[in-house]
Amino acid sequence: MVRILILLSGAMLIAGCAPITPYRYTGMTPAARPIAWDGYPSHAGEVHGELSVSHTAVVEKLFPEIHDTALEVASTNIEAAASISPVRGLDIGIRFSYAAYAFTERTAVGTMPVPGNPNLWGVGPEARGAFFLDHEKHYALGFAASFMHYQVPWAAYTLAGGSAYAFDHAGSDSDWTMTFGIYPSYSFGPDGKYGTFFLLAGGTNSFKNDGFATSPSSGSTIQEDGFLALVGGGYGLHTPYFHVNAMTYVPIGGTINYGPGALLTLAFDLPLWHPKGGRLNVEPR
Repeated sequence: MVRILILLSGAMLIAGCAPITPYRYTGMTPAARPIAWDGYPSHAGEVHGELSVSHTAVVEKLFPEIHDTALEVASTNIEAAASISPVRGLDIGIRFSYAAYAFTERTAVGTMPVPGNPNLWGVGPEARGAFFLDHEKHYALGFAASFMHYQVPWAAYTLAGGSAYAFDHAGSDSDWTMTFGIYPSYSFGPDGKYGTFFLLAGGTNSFKNDGFATSPSSGSTIQEDGFLALVGGGYGLHTPYFHVNAMTYVPIGGTINYGPGALLTLAFDLPLWHPKGGRLNVEPR
């Protein structure tokens, strides 16, 4: 009997448990992640197209309490960006984001599913600026900011008896996220020929909700959870027409318990004009 009790206790610890409250609320929200960039000052007269994939780990809370957050976080994201560089080191453009419901991660045991397995889309403007700190063009300092608009789906459930819940109603919210970052970097070789090592210090806003609620709500309980910090670093490599960079990062703070993340970017750089004399930008990198 003692052995059975020990096994049952171990199983409960592994599986976790959630409070039985009259109402449960859920939603699919974007994950905390940095702007996909390596801080390298781009050449004037270039048009850029980028495709990036990121994954941010979410550590599930095994023993949530009443009013804790219960969300499906879009931990894996695919993003596309398009920008132009009117002068060297300045990129102005737009970013698109997509996340499939199949690749979400729960913030807590007892998080209810979002009906219909919705996908999460985001779009918004982005600006990046960087300048060299030395005449040899090795050290640079970059700044980036983006604003992304999302339609965030959510759902409400009510207790149907025992520990069973029944779907009640659903909807979507219009939410914005702001992400910013500082990117100090060092480029190897003439004009970064052998790659760029960079660091990241920034932040982004996160989300929370009343996942295990004791009172009903006619709408969503999802709200912004302030800003959390983003720290990380990585390496980028530039050629005359393409560049690639990879980074690892860690979100710090907020209600959601995030783990480390990784991001990979592939891009092309199309030279359209040269700032002096209208020539094609074919200067060596």
